[in-house]
Amino acid sequence: MRIINQKRNLMKKSLFFILAAAFCISLAAQPYTSKDLKNISVKAKKAEVYGATHEVNPDFVPTQRSSNFTPQNRGFSHLIGETYYHTATNANARNTVSWSPDGSKCAAVWTMGTGSFHPQQRGTGINYFDQNTQTWGSVPNTTERIEQGPTTHSWAPGWGTHVYTEEGECVVSHCTAEGGMLVNYREQRHEGDWQQYVLKGPMLSNGRTDILWPTMVAVGNTLHMVCLTSNDQNVTLEVNGEKIPTCPIYFRSTDGGKTWEDYKTFDFSVMPLADQKEISGDHYVLTARGNHIILAYTGGKAVYLESKNGGDTWTRNVVYDNSWSWTSTGVLVGPMMYASTIAAAIGDDGVVHIAFSAQMRKRDPATEPNYYNSYPALCGLFTWKEGQPVMTEADMGVTLSNGHLEDYTYDELPNFIDAPDLLGFDRFYWWDPESPPPLNSGYSNVGYISHPRLIAKDGSVYLMYSSIIQPPMLAITSEYFRGVFLTVSHDNGDTYNQKEHTSWLSYHKDYFFCDWSKYEGPAPGGQVYIGYITFICSSENGYPTMSINIKNDRLVFTWLNNPYTPPDPGYFPERYDVFATNISIWEAGIYNNTNEVWQGLWNKVAENERIENFKIYPNPANNRAVIEVNTNHPYTLTIANIMGQVVHTEKGQQSKIELNVTRYPAGVYIVNVKTASAAVSRKLVVR
Repeated sequence: MRIINQKRNLMKKSLFFILAAAFCISLAAQPYTSKDLKNISVKAKKAEVYGATHEVNPDFVPTQRSSNFTPQNRGFSHLIGETYYHTATNANARNTVSWSPDGSKCAAVWTMGTGSFHPQQRGTGINYFDQNTQTWGSVPNTTERIEQGPTTHSWAPGWGTHVYTEEGECVVSHCTAEGGMLVNYREQRHEGDWQQYVLKGPMLSNGRTDILWPTMVAVGNTLHMVCLTSNDQNVTLEVNGEKIPTCPIYFRSTDGGKTWEDYKTFDFSVMPLADQKEISGDHYVLTARGNHIILAYTGGKAVYLESKNGGDTWTRNVVYDNSWSWTSTGVLVGPMMYASTIAAAIGDDGVVHIAFSAQMRKRDPATEPNYYNSYPALCGLFTWKEGQPVMTEADMGVTLSNGHLEDYTYDELPNFIDAPDLLGFDRFYWWDPESPPPLNSGYSNVGYISHPRLIAKDGSVYLMYSSIIQPPMLAITSEYFRGVFLTVSHDNGDTYNQKEHTSWLSYHKDYFFCDWSKYEGPAPGGQVYIGYITFICSSENGYPTMSINIKNDRLVFTWLNNPYTPPDPGYFPERYDVFATNISIWEAGIYNNTNEVWQGLWNKVAENERIENFKIYPNPANNRAVIEVNTNHPYTLTIANIMGQVVHTEKGQQSKIELNVTRYPAGVYIVNVKTASAAVSRKLVVR
């Protein structure tokens, strides 16, 4: 088969058809609805064809690759539960997976349910990973429904968020039948019965106290939670004289969830009225490190609120700014990148990291309010860290000519991440761009990348996300399957090497697997591939999330698996399995590396090539610091200050280095060591 390259000089004719066929997408949540986008003309972008100098890897000989049925898996994943509902919202990966403070267990929650189309017994399911035995509880025997109450459709809690406190644990889920959140807590984690009560919200215009879509973080016994008031049509909360539908509110508990302070709304000087009216349950996340709290949200823009005093006061920080409007009529709006899903992390150096995905949209002058036209083919994921400039719609490089899309250059931004290339073409491409399959309806409001999650620790930033699987890796269906991917930055979020440091977490012989023995990679010139791929197994692997913290040097992930793509964004007519897996931080970007999977090389990473016992001492250091690399492989060592400026670099192979730090100004530095197949970073404090 022939691959048609999506790069600029090959797009002159084909991208017109991509846009014409792929844009008829409707948002899953009202009131925003897309309409058909017609008469689009696109000119080629100004750049060389990317495959012009590409050649087949001379070391790649198909007959010499190892068996396609022996992937590096070492236990890979576990079935931890079952569901008919999303484990997360359509766009964001929520706080549903976390390690206990002592690292003995990791908890994962999801929305349970039984039956088809009218599920009963909906509620929050929970399962635990035991660090000592390296196992999860069996299914369904040890999975439990957290909430206590009727198992009827009208009494249907769900979409819980879980945190560990100093000694106990807490789960909060919404249940409109009870007019508030169901708070469930245990004073001793993993032991005893759950204590349950209803946390009601403010009185709304319909006389009810419903609050929905909680997300929560814990710092010791202090819990921070953000949720929304009712999303029923025309139901509002009055704040400072303004009537706000689905109003965001903040709760805080200082005793592990037993009691809560009075709710607070966000002042308009912190979260403008337009932001509060735009925000929905799919569009915000919370993260914390000590008293440093981040609430990140989207709604066209990408923004985060920051509190450095434990939630007492907040300041607003814009990551991506634009002029999107739902209400203007008679005026062309866009096309521009509309930020739709977001993730946030705080590094141990206090630096804030953000990732958000965006979809290109526009509103024609004749378009009625609350409707939009979209270009699903022109989407992507963007990264940002504190100290970098604010991104704007101008940075995305979208221009028009006579009302038509003329050019776009956002994919040239250094912080742009495309859907992962899986076939060795150096970037993602579309299969048969004259007739691309549409995106699944459950993901239509966010484009082809969604559910980002971030963790920043010891100078590395771990970025998980869901993405469409690159054609021709499709089952016999009209819609794309998705996969779960992990990309890691080893320079504290300055750059992400997606090609070299991306793991295809959901690639496994039981879930999505290929026989690559007849595939010989891209042909010279990059416009076709040689040979063919046999698909052993294919399935949907989506709606992922990642643990909010790292313990035992391990990252934990959960996602949904099903042989078919979900037809509806609310709940599924067939049961989905909830899977969980965990990998060492040393394997991030190496395990199932996308650059090596198609070459059949990913399972050849030897145990002794990993840098698993990297040490720096004394730390903090006054005069000297000893760096134990603990590898016999050649490596490059670099040391950079928190501004990213490299102050020292050297190549070596010895297992131990003694470093003179007397010439370094006092402060925090990031020490990075990279071999041919592994990388590791640590923080060094110089006094």
